[in-house]
Amino acid sequence: MAAITQRDGRTLLLSVDEGKILWTGDTHIRVRSTATGNAGAEEEAVMLYDERGIYVLSPSGATGFTADGRRLWFTILENTAAIPAFGEDGVLYSGGKNWILNAYRIEDRTRFQRQSLYGPAPEGSYGTGSPLPSPWADYPFRFEERELSARLDGIDKAVKAGSVGENELAWTAYLMEVAGGEYNRPNASITHPAVQPQYRMRALLLLAHIGSRETIPFLANVFRKDTDPVIKAAAAEAIGRIGVDPDGVAIQVFLEALSSFAVSREEKVLAAIAAATGSLCRFSGPPLSDTGVKILTMLTGSGLGGAVERQAQRELDSLRIGQ
Repeated sequence: MAAITQRDGRTLLLSVDEGKILWTGDTHIRVRSTATGNAGAEEEAVMLYDERGIYVLSPSGATGFTADGRRLWFTILENTAAIPAFGEDGVLYSGGKNWILNAYRIEDRTRFQRQSLYGPAPEGSYGTGSPLPSPWADYPFRFEERELSARLDGIDKAVKAGSVGENELAWTAYLMEVAGGEYNRPNASITHPAVQPQYRMRALLLLAHIGSRETIPFLANVFRKDTDPVIKAAAAEAIGRIGVDPDGVAIQVFLEALSSFAVSREEKVLAAIAAATGSLCRFSGPPLSDTGVKILTMLTGSGLGGAVERQAQRELDSLRIGQ
């Protein structure tokens, strides 16, 4: 089925299979235009269609319908600066031209929330997990050492000063391009040279300092696919510094890695897995920590001795203290 709001303020629910209109309802747009005698259509409107019903939002107000066509409510808003937002908690948020944010409890029903490993998944996304190419993506010399060093220095300085702001998406995209080693391949040329490991490591840690949970799948993918132990360790460290793993992506990658011959004797990588696993478990708790404790127990009994077993034991001890 498809829900459509027409320019005159009527909402329709269409059955694609049956090829017919199931119902038609008047929104606040049509109600208001009828009351005022102003038939002019609004320039902007958005719709939401989920298990609760169908919602039409515009600068002049909002309307809610059930899926069978009953109008649940409508509200007229004045002096709004933009289209209001309807939250999954049943609250309508409207920003006024006077810079005041108003919140209206419209209904008590809440939308079903997909459960993550440690509670409801956060609503919405900032797009940092899959940003558009950076502004420097087509610059042929972007991976030359002087260019890399200068740009990473600038991002590092801004991150430490807490002034990432509106640059977050562009910088995250650039750091992903550097960390992912886009040109780190056998046919790298002078124009597109391979990214040196020290710059990739630095980009990974800068992603950790920015700290977006949405970059966890990217970091886990770098850890999984890269064959350089130094890069693997840096990716694990970055995951640990961010400290969250909403869907358990990273913790599963770590578990898989322990059965891989490629990392079974890389102490730097295994120590980084132990530290990152401890960090994720301390933040998330069960059930993420169930897998984490399994990983740490495997590492304490790895027979490697030295730094790996000591790190894993420290992480286990910290989790017991936390309990």
